[in-house]
Amino acid sequence: MAIDLQSRSETEDCPFCKEALVPPVTRCPECQIGLHVACAQEATRCPTLGCARNVAPVGAAAPEPLMAERRRLRRRADYRWLALLGLLLAGAALGWWRFAKARWEVARISSTPHRFPIGALAWIESDSLVAADDLGGLAVYDLKRERLAWVQGDLDSQHDELLFLRVIEPGAAVVGCSGGANLVRRDGAGWRGHFVDPNFKNYFDVRPPRGQWDWSTLELLLVPAGSDELQLEGDRTRFYGSVRGLRSAHLTGVGQEVLVGSKEGLFVSSAGGLRRLDQEEVLALVPAAGPRRCFAVLNRGGLVQVWERLEDGFVPQGVVRRSGVGVLAIDSTGRRLALGRGRGIDVVSLGGEALESFLARREVTALAFRPDGRYLASAEGDVIRVWKLPPRQATD
Repeated sequence: MAIDLQSRSETEDCPFCKEALVPPVTRCPECQIGLHVACAQEATRCPTLGCARNVAPVGAAAPEPLMAERRRLRRRADYRWLALLGLLLAGAALGWWRFAKARWEVARISSTPHRFPIGALAWIESDSLVAADDLGGLAVYDLKRERLAWVQGDLDSQHDELLFLRVIEPGAAVVGCSGGANLVRRDGAGWRGHFVDPNFKNYFDVRPPRGQWDWSTLELLLVPAGSDELQLEGDRTRFYGSVRGLRSAHLTGVGQEVLVGSKEGLFVSSAGGLRRLDQEEVLALVPAAGPRRCFAVLNRGGLVQVWERLEDGFVPQGVVRRSGVGVLAIDSTGRRLALGRGRGIDVVSLGGEALESFLARREVTALAFRPDGRYLASAEGDVIRVWKLPPRQATD
């Protein structure tokens, strides 16, 4: 008797996919169980216990075995895991790179009261920094606790142009501006500020005091308004010749001799007159962070020259060229330079050898070596970071 496949399929389900049998269907030649043609092609064997006959339709294309499908799915899953592993490795590499760039960061002060970029930094003590912003606002920071230790009143009320910041002895620093000079000093009650001179003068440097001193007797290097003379405690060192665009001036520690950086070049001004050392326009003039009479001079084109005052006068010690230098610092030995270039900081030897590099979050606005050469402080706008440096003995 003929089997009506159509009528039987309407009441059965496919044992593989568990869905109703709808054409095209086929049956096992042994037990007559109904199957979808596609399922029979894939399974090839009858699912009935004890049967296991070949149910693949005659003339049908050889189906892909289930194991091959499973291998394909497993391979696809493996690819996903490999892609995930690649992302993890890339993230780890990026994290290591960031860590490698910031691995020497030992302190950070992110919440500063400065509303303007910090233009100068100095180590007022071994674990304290004094910072001055571009308008002369002064503050002291405790690096051990990474917090503000003292601030000079309302920094928003400061409207002077910053000209210099110098530590005159451990625990005392002077900031010179276009409209006055301020002293910050630690005493028994903590940090305290003093206004040195309220007259309108351009302050460029201060002579370190000797022995017992009072804040009112500080010897300041200044240029009175409308004058072309440098003045120190009433004694004058005149500019002999036309010097335009005075940028910075520093006492050399030899009598009243002054090193002058201007648009017209680098000069030495003394009682004997004005002598030119270099004719390149000076963008910045920075003294070494210590007693050694070394000065780093930044000229146009990223040319940094180091001059040292010896017994027979100023002698050039070396030249480093780095494009894009905006700020610089020189350590107490005069043999290492820190160069700020955008968001990067390069520490180089006097011969130009790269010793270390750091990556800041924002543009670097100030740099300062600690006198012992172990740490470098940097300012990025209103954020201060401290970096650990490699041993100086290996580089000097």
